[in-house]
Amino acid sequence: MVTGIRRTLAVLIVLAAVAAAVSSYWWELTQICRVSTGGTPFIGLDTCNPWGATDLLPPVLLALLLLLPDLSELSVANLLTLKREVAAQKKEIEATNSKLEAAVAVQTSQSVTTNFYTNVPAAQLPAQIDGKRDFVTQEPRRQLLSTPPPKDYATGVTTLIFEWERLRSRLGPALTRPDNAPGTVGHFARVFDDEIQTVRAVRNSVAHSRPVDQADLEGAISAARELNAILQDSLAPGDSANGDRS
Repeated sequence: MVTGIRRTLAVLIVLAAVAAAVSSYWWELTQICRVSTGGTPFIGLDTCNPWGATDLLPPVLLALLLLLPDLSELSVANLLTLKREVAAQKKEIEATNSKLEAAVAVQTSQSVTTNFYTNVPAAQLPAQIDGKRDFVTQEPRRQLLSTPPPKDYATGVTTLIFEWERLRSRLGPALTRPDNAPGTVGHFARVFDDEIQTVRAVRNSVAHSRPVDQADLEGAISAARELNAILQDSLAPGDSANGDRS
């Protein structure tokens, strides 16, 4: 309440001073009279004139004194503090944006496998193929497949593209039209459809310069080799040819 009265009084003082200054130009009662200090014959005589700019200083200073507690809140120190807080807030926002950008980049990189491929990560394909091979062949797993994929990324890309072309050539039309007839390429394509499509997706990714994880690249190479071996062992030449024409 005291603060409200103090502020109201300061405003009234300023308004009254301004009103008196303005009215003094046509109303003598509000003019300011001073004892003349000029030369003879005006020495000692009172002269009245309208308010000047300097006449407004006393009431304005009085109003400022009444508002001093409020003005102290706008001190230079407080302005500097506010500036520092704004700068700190700006840095915090920039840091948050950088973290968000980094998180988006990581998520985008990780989503290459989860979104571009099928539900099965390519690194898990060899084990999954082993679990299905009995559906199409009783031949033992070839020993040459124990040779690990190349660790060099560029060599791995070349190897995967080569293995995929072998697999695509052997599958022929069954790649897009699998069937359920046992002993045919179409049946093979039906059993290993998820694995084939995942290998194909990884191959397409690296062939178009979209990087993949090393583990997925190696898994796709091993899977392509395994699928080629199973396809070659499980079907007689005649059956394979028939499947390619289906």
